[in-house]
Amino acid sequence: MNTNYPFKNYWFWVVLILVVGISFFYVTFKLPASNLGDSARLTIKFGDGQTRAFEGAVEKDMTVLQALNSASRGGGFDLRYFLDKSGDVNLASIDGAINGPKNWHFYLNSELIKVRELDKVGIKKGDLIEARYE
Repeated sequence: MNTNYPFKNYWFWVVLILVVGISFFYVTFKLPASNLGDSARLTIKFGDGQTRAFEGAVEKDMTVLQALNSASRGGGFDLRYFLDKSGDVNLASIDGAINGPKNWHFYLNSELIKVRELDKVGIKKGDLIEARYE
């Protein structure tokens, strides 16, 4: 009788579990920003737990406002803003969430940017844009 058989079977299962575990860990915890390539990512946090994320190609001289407009068209949500006499952006609402009791704040790579300058702040490949309704 061969006594090595149960021992070999045990190592097969250990190796299989390790391979599956390492694969799951890699897929679950890899950094999303590392895959942006020629794109930028825009995340909109509505403050009620609802979040929408968009990713798209960055065109030459593209601004945060242009990225927001592009996401609006592609994502089917309403974006309302106007330019005042001095040329500053005044954001009225994003998908019905109006500036009022809460306000929209924008971040480019975790740095706060002024809403009135959304059309002046350029973006580049790999940038992370975040809009928060707070």
